[in-house]
Amino acid sequence: MNSYPLVTQLVISARIAAFTGIDLMSRNSKAKRDAKRKKAPKRFARRTGTPIEPHGEMRDSAGNLIAGVGRQGEDWVLVIGDQVIGGGTNAADVMVMLDQLAELRQKEGHTMVNSYSPTLQAEAERVAREEGMTLDEYIAKSREELAEPEEISGDDAEATEK
Repeated sequence: MNSYPLVTQLVISARIAAFTGIDLMSRNSKAKRDAKRKKAPKRFARRTGTPIEPHGEMRDSAGNLIAGVGRQGEDWVLVIGDQVIGGGTNAADVMVMLDQLAELRQKEGHTMVNSYSPTLQAEAERVAREEGMTLDEYIAKSREELAEPEEISGDDAEATEK
């Protein structure tokens, strides 16, 4: 065992390092930082440089912003808590996602209010017209599809059983 106190040992180590030109503190610190970065969880949404243009929002009864819909480049995105959680090129589908989220919160007893920009509303109506429906019919159909579990074909059913 070394009989010197810890502080003395540190001072001696620092003097030896200074004399020999070895930097004891940074020799392992870069490796530790790199290892820490590798272990850190990956961020879901990375900034792409393209800002999200707001087009819709969901607020609770107190007026707090819960979620938002925006356009990033050509994509429509659903954002909750500064993170993009869903989206696509179809404005009507993103509107359905926000309506579904509001319905889930209302089932929990919260009052939710969704509002949309004229641009989002017009784009969603255009998508619904292309499908030969009104926007309300499109939303109702999409919500039914989300509520129904997908049927698995015979080949897929055998693969999931194995």
